[in-house]
Amino acid sequence: MPPSSAAGTPTLGRTLAQRRLRSAGTLRPCLLLIPFLTCLAHADPTLGDKWKTFQMLDAGGKTVSWKPGRVTVFSFCAYWCDTWKVQVPRLVQTQGALKGLPVDIVTISTDGRWAEVAQNNGGLTLWRDAGGDWSHKSGIDRVPTTVVLDKAGKIVFCRGGIVRRDDLIPAVQRAL
Repeated sequence: MPPSSAAGTPTLGRTLAQRRLRSAGTLRPCLLLIPFLTCLAHADPTLGDKWKTFQMLDAGGKTVSWKPGRVTVFSFCAYWCDTWKVQVPRLVQTQGALKGLPVDIVTISTDGRWAEVAQNNGGLTLWRDAGGDWSHKSGIDRVPTTVVLDKAGKIVFCRGGIVRRDDLIPAVQRAL
């Protein structure tokens, strides 16, 4: 016969504390899903959304501004994540293919390691968004994310992950 509690209810050999620990353990997989579900609910930048003028710091600590007027490619990255090593050469190739056109390509670092990698950025313009506050408010919730804005500041392309040059160039050409 199984042991019973003071109230006479069978406990199946487990104390109340053991049962609570066991039930808490069954919640762990569910708790792991919360960040994933939060990402799904988070609104990514949407095609057609218009960005307003904003300011950040460049790699040297000088305040820089972006405002509508030129087609701009923003590549959001975190240098602790090795994907930037794959993304930067693709952006450099894209910049070379678009040479002479009124297009700016800017990488925005969302972490604090811009100083150590600014020299390995392929000559691309580097801005820094310490802590990723501005990026997050703009809907950027993963790195890398690449956004193309037309001259009016409207999003014409937005993609998370490493972007191929062959996808980026047509997006920029449509924005011109």
